[in-house]
Amino acid sequence: MESLLVPKAALAKRRCAWLAKNSAFAPVVPSDTAGVWPLEPELDSVSLQSASIVEQTDAINPVLSLPAGTRRIEGLAAAEMKRNTLGAVQVEYRPGFVAYHALYEPGRAEASAPDADDLVVPRREAQALQQVVDTLNLRALPPHEAIAAVERYFADHFSYTLYQPAERGSVTPLGDFLQRTHAGHCEYFATATVLVLRAAGIPARYATGFSVQEWSEFESAYLVRERHAHAWARVWLDGAWREIDTTPAAWGAMEAEGSPWWSAITDLWSWARLKFSELQSRDSEAQLHWIAVGALLVLWVVWRSFGKSARHVKAAKVPAAADIVQVPGTDSAFYRIEAFLSKRCSQRSSGETMREWLARIQPYLSQLPARDELVALMDVHYRCRFDPAGVPPDERSQFVARVEAWLRRAQ
Repeated sequence: MESLLVPKAALAKRRCAWLAKNSAFAPVVPSDTAGVWPLEPELDSVSLQSASIVEQTDAINPVLSLPAGTRRIEGLAAAEMKRNTLGAVQVEYRPGFVAYHALYEPGRAEASAPDADDLVVPRREAQALQQVVDTLNLRALPPHEAIAAVERYFADHFSYTLYQPAERGSVTPLGDFLQRTHAGHCEYFATATVLVLRAAGIPARYATGFSVQEWSEFESAYLVRERHAHAWARVWLDGAWREIDTTPAAWGAMEAEGSPWWSAITDLWSWARLKFSELQSRDSEAQLHWIAVGALLVLWVVWRSFGKSARHVKAAKVPAAADIVQVPGTDSAFYRIEAFLSKRCSQRSSGETMREWLARIQPYLSQLPARDELVALMDVHYRCRFDPAGVPPDERSQFVARVEAWLRRAQ
């Protein structure tokens, strides 16, 4: 079972809106069991996974942050629940923390079958989209192969960036992305993927939500922040909606680089608010106890951030260039392999060793050639990083050549 802590947030980078027309909400009938809300018929042949979710919302009657393919919600004491044809679920609930369990089928989105709107292409974008369709010869390919070709196209020719250069004249932002810059954030990749697939005659939809990627040891749960807001595509394939995400995997790390230095304080404050809300139904003595504990923790973090560090700053001096020691192994050629695999598979998590990361993405690695060579190269990488004697120059040159050879085979 997974655990999630989710703050509600809208995507802040949106330039324009996708309008969900003709998707009115209809009531969800609760089960006879208290707190259980069935969204889809139960299928004996389907193996469901479970996620325990606590999300923070400032809205009255919020839309829930559900995993794709959610079939049932448990443990939610809502007065009313509604769901629209696109799969969005809204509950009658007060602002604050909402806790529930979601049972879902991974890799599948529950929503209505496609209609004419799921093949619409804006006229201003038609020319740029058609160029991609013709380049990849998408209309001549079966849907599975066409989707794979689109994924490879974005993986091989595009990159992630948080900033865009000035637009050129009458060229639309999407046209500029496809024809000139080949770089953008998730909304560019999701929009382009949806519209390219539509231009190829494959029904597709634009989806927004959150990407679950940060594990918190403190809560023993995945922590979902506002910067984890994400956009991707859904494509109709084999009679069901499937998730397609063409945004480069490095986007999460690039977003995290901009996190403020006071994140630890705000994290602690959010955790304290969550604990206080859980104690609202308990006796006042317990509430006062936890309030005191939370206040002491906040004061300790502030002291660590400002008091102790400030005293060290006063005594510190800027080191001379000759005093700066280069950390061994930071120029290891194996980082090129890491970048390659992160772009095509999954990024290495914070605190995850290289060996643990490769073990986690083993299902993807099994499709690549020279897997034994990859393990051998990783061993040399660890020598570059941690062997006190280092790696001799001639062996390091051979290591670089082996990395380049492996990348050529993998590509």
